[in-house]
Amino acid sequence: MIVYEDEHLMVLHRPSNSPYALALFNPRNQRANGRTFWGYPLSERYGLDCFGFCSKAANWYPATSMRKAAAAIARLSTKPLIGYGHSMGAYASIKYSGLLNLAGAIASGAQISIDPSEPIKDTRYTGHFDPALNPDMRITPADLKGRIILVYDSALVEDREHADLIAALDPAIERLVTPYLGHRSVVAMRPFTVLLPLFSAILNGTSLVPVAAALDRERKRHPQYLMYLGRAALNRGKPRTALAIFDRMEGTEKAGLQNPRDLFTGRA
Repeated sequence: MIVYEDEHLMVLHRPSNSPYALALFNPRNQRANGRTFWGYPLSERYGLDCFGFCSKAANWYPATSMRKAAAAIARLSTKPLIGYGHSMGAYASIKYSGLLNLAGAIASGAQISIDPSEPIKDTRYTGHFDPALNPDMRITPADLKGRIILVYDSALVEDREHADLIAALDPAIERLVTPYLGHRSVVAMRPFTVLLPLFSAILNGTSLVPVAAALDRERKRHPQYLMYLGRAALNRGKPRTALAIFDRMEGTEKAGLQNPRDLFTGRA
């Protein structure tokens, strides 16, 4: 059910009788289609009440649209609302945590801003910045609400920079690190073992230690972990270590590689 739409944003609602609801924000490469949203399996398979915030471009969720969308969904539910997003969506889950009155937010690979005028070294997404849509883009302490949890690859300089800047806004912000997953920390955040326990931790105020252990296990099981670990070894001048890591990968994970070194050149 579409509960809000304008030229920049669409919000879908799949209600359920779950005790809490999710505000789900897609990354920059996904577009609104009127049917599904990023994180849809959390509704379909796990029966959670979900509001899917769906962008119509790589627009980093313009503030004007978000204010109208927030007013629309506020009339539909009085349940605790938890934000979850990746990259562009992670930014939104933090930036609009106060606007949406979130109980907390799980942000994977978030940016504090993509405004090129900011003193930030990372320039990966600055080409998407539109000053007309996001004139006050940087996340500030005034934006924050609830228990904010940052998930990111501590070995990836760009994501670590943003995480450090965001964490400096409030000492209560918590971190879960996923070394050697690149910007795709989200691949280790499996619903049953990681996400559902994280949602419970936010609602109940419990420790993240058990979830961190589960996240670490999922991280090391993912094929991408060995890929980035091998590349890091090669970048450190350890080709033998890199190729030994490659040899640990299963045959299906190596499929399509003409040469083992493709794993470490970006062609994989």
